[in-house]
Amino acid sequence: MTKPTDIFVTAQVAQALGRLSLAQHGQFNRLVEAIRMAPQAGQVYARDGQDRLLRIISAADVHLVYTITYRVARDHIFLVDLVVAEWSPNHVDMS
Repeated sequence: MTKPTDIFVTAQVAQALGRLSLAQHGQFNRLVEAIRMAPQAGQVYARDGQDRLLRIISAADVHLVYTITYRVARDHIFLVDLVVAEWSPNHVDMS
């Protein structure tokens, strides 16, 4: 059984959520569920001003930046940024 995880959003993320299309909102919901199931699934992105590790996880054009706080009873995941940008990798094998 996995430990319960609470998801929190910053005001910036809450505001960005209001601008998402229906399809993007679906991407957001799937990303949140993926983070809830495997918090370390995102790639290391940066560190914030308090030296906390930030991770990023992406869908087609929705990208979430988050940080994890591990607790004894419940972990906390803070969604600190939501970016909407088309992602087109420039891999040779993907042309």
